[in-house]
Amino acid sequence: MKVNIFKISPNALPCATNLILIKVKRLVQSLAVTTVFLASCSSAGSTDTATTVAEATTTFTVAKAVVPTTNTEAVITVNGYQIKPSADLSGANLYEQNLSKANLSGANLSGANLSGSNLNEANLSGAVLSMTNLSYTNLTYANLSGADLSNADLTAANLFGANLSNANLSRLYVYPKKLHNADLTGADLNGADLTGADLSGAKLTGAILTNADLDGTDLTDADLRGADLNGVNLTGANLINADLSGADLRNAVLTGANWDGANLNGTGLTPGDLYESGFPDGYGQD
Repeated sequence: MKVNIFKISPNALPCATNLILIKVKRLVQSLAVTTVFLASCSSAGSTDTATTVAEATTTFTVAKAVVPTTNTEAVITVNGYQIKPSADLSGANLYEQNLSKANLSGANLSGANLSGSNLNEANLSGAVLSMTNLSYTNLTYANLSGADLSNADLTAANLFGANLSNANLSRLYVYPKKLHNADLTGADLNGADLTGADLSGAKLTGAILTNADLDGTDLTDADLRGADLNGVNLTGANLINADLSGADLRNAVLTGANWDGANLNGTGLTPGDLYESGFPDGYGQD
């Protein structure tokens, strides 16, 4: 750290008391350069500021300061495994552990056993959870954006308010499916078994649900704008007030679905297409 100290003559400033001004502090690469102006003012306080005398009296260099880094993410150890971002926890046994608010972003948890664990508000963004046992886990408000959950077991898992945007949920097994208010924006749910799932209020904008089974699923108030529902099974599904504008419903099975108040603008569907599903008159298309 280089410190420059300058003394300013008493005639330079019209003041009555001693004044210390730290005027410049800047970081140059890893060295902090600080300039300190010391002004000693006489009680008389000359008002002649035209002739300011600044004399560099001392310049010296001290050892470079080492600024300690603060680790805001505490690393904890559970069953001998370090819980931290990008950790390799493939096949780990984390059965019934308290991992609330844990940061496991980018971690490899493929094939791990997390059954019964508390992952409330945990950060699992970008994590690999393929073939992971997540049965009976508490994933309320967990961040699973971009995570790979293909072939994962989410039996009786609670995903209320979870962020699953852009996650890979293909061939996912969930029962019962508690996904109320979940954020599944852009999620890959190709072929997923979501029979009887609670997806009410869920965000499924742009989600891929091709050939998924949504038999008896509750999609009340769900946002399915632009979703790919090609070949999806919506038999007996509840789509009250759901927004499906721009969704692809080609080859979808719609028998017995409840479309009351649903928005189907831009889907290309007509009342005739939905006749067998029991779609009511005035189905919300302009």
